[in-house]
Amino acid sequence: MEKPVDFVTTHRASFQEIDQYGHLNTMYYVSYFLTHRFTALRERFDLGLQAIHALDIGLYTKHMEVSFLRPVVGDRTFSISSSVTSRAEKTCRTECKMFDEQARTLATCALDLTCVDKKSGKSVPWPEGFLDRFYE
Repeated sequence: MEKPVDFVTTHRASFQEIDQYGHLNTMYYVSYFLTHRFTALRERFDLGLQAIHALDIGLYTKHMEVSFLRPVVGDRTFSISSSVTSRAEKTCRTECKMFDEQARTLATCALDLTCVDKKSGKSVPWPEGFLDRFYE
């Protein structure tokens, strides 16, 4: 059975991202999750911005669900791990987990992505072998 490739990045919230309670402002969670995935595409899967733009397909977020479990506290590092956990003919799901130095889960995110033909704007099957790179 194929095992999803797990990717991890480490972050520290910047001053302007912290709210009056000393926690990461809610709107930045989504930004961190998406930045993490694009970093994974570039660093682990050799799909930087130029490579993504050169594709005939687009990877469009169809659905995103974030669960906030514990606050991200200012001036502390946190990490995000993610992997593509399921795939279908035209879609795939990526699950992400944000956690602190003690490995406590702070937030989770599920991204449902759809493969779309850039010219027609319609969903299409993933190109042959495209999603294989996300599995070992």
